[in-house]
Amino acid sequence: MLTLLLDLERSEGMRQKRILFLAEALERSDRFKPLICCPEGSFLADEARKSGFEVFALKSESPSGIANRLRLWLFQRKQEKLLIHSFGGRAHELAHIIRKMRRPDNAILVQTIFSGISRDKPFKTAPFVQADKITCGSTNVLNLAARAGLDPSRMMIIRPGYAIPADRSAYYKAQDRFIFMTYGGLSPGCGHSLLVKSMAAMWQRSDLPPWEVRIFGSGPLFQSILDEAFSLGVSDRLALLGDQKAEAVLGLGDVMLVPSVGTDGNGEAICLGWLFGLAVICSDLPVHMEQVRQEENALAVTPDDPQALASAMIRLMQQEDLRQYLIEGGERMLPLISSETMVEGFLKLYSGLVAGRGWVLPVKKSRVIEEKPTVEDIGAFEPNRLVEPNASALYGDEPESTPPTEKREPAEADGNTPENGGRRLHDKI
Repeated sequence: MLTLLLDLERSEGMRQKRILFLAEALERSDRFKPLICCPEGSFLADEARKSGFEVFALKSESPSGIANRLRLWLFQRKQEKLLIHSFGGRAHELAHIIRKMRRPDNAILVQTIFSGISRDKPFKTAPFVQADKITCGSTNVLNLAARAGLDPSRMMIIRPGYAIPADRSAYYKAQDRFIFMTYGGLSPGCGHSLLVKSMAAMWQRSDLPPWEVRIFGSGPLFQSILDEAFSLGVSDRLALLGDQKAEAVLGLGDVMLVPSVGTDGNGEAICLGWLFGLAVICSDLPVHMEQVRQEENALAVTPDDPQALASAMIRLMQQEDLRQYLIEGGERMLPLISSETMVEGFLKLYSGLVAGRGWVLPVKKSRVIEEKPTVEDIGAFEPNRLVEPNASALYGDEPESTPPTEKREPAEADGNTPENGGRRLHDKI
């Protein structure tokens, strides 16, 4: 069954990587065939093509573009049945538009929101009200959907997945200083002002090892964070390093800080800390505590309390055993936040929705990969020439084939006579 995976972002992000991982799983399945629908020239389009996936390239990021709508309408007419799945942003609108082009009985619409929703307003719009299933990345998001009046039976939690690094022990740790890190956008709800105040509360202590804070991300508060660090005298211990790929920088740290103060939190940063072998300190927001276990896989502190955050930072600098214990607790979380777990959830969802419609899906045709037979099968063969391992080749019922330009002479012409012990191939059996 064709499965349309929709995303309208041009840049690279975790969401795009999750779509690619899901597409790989669908390609391996025997019932579902992925088609990635995204803007031409986007990161997702380029990576999908490199991986050999089919791409329906859109002319723009706008779900209301006439050219996109016309091409999608012509495309969907050719599909007997269609599963439509969008993953955030305005892709929800485009998925709903495609759904309306079809009869209610020959399409399934799945809408996914992993995080980043602080109000229930989006869930009151038609793309969600008319969706067959809504998957939420956390209980916080699911509660917002329920508050909007959506049917609880049409909602479920599938947490965002992450690719587990192959060798997490290989990351270099700086030996000359203790490094705290934050990762994510520089917006009011991320708590960076609180972090700078915590740095000011501990920078004059002489019983601590050398330390610094590295902030990765960009946003409207970049300059204000820097100005506050200068005013409190901690600018020499703070590095604002802009947007960086997680795999390039996070393995260099010791502790991941997630001092969020907004209701959305930053669960992604917590999971990245676990992925890259960092101890985690986070605010005890409800959205964080869905996965955090206090003093087992993270230290949770009260939001808007710089002294509490500073005390937790000092504990992990002074108590190596506690830091290692939290790192081990984070490792135990990896199976729950892996891409494989996320994909398994989506495949079960697809199968359930299809079964609920009573659809019987044909098994996909498997790819035919031609392989050269081994020497043990048929004896020597010419390099770069494929010989089919059929019965005649295996057992010598017919003479060995020769190029059409070469005239086949009797065996005696090659000196293969009974007198000198030579025998033709079909005499060997």
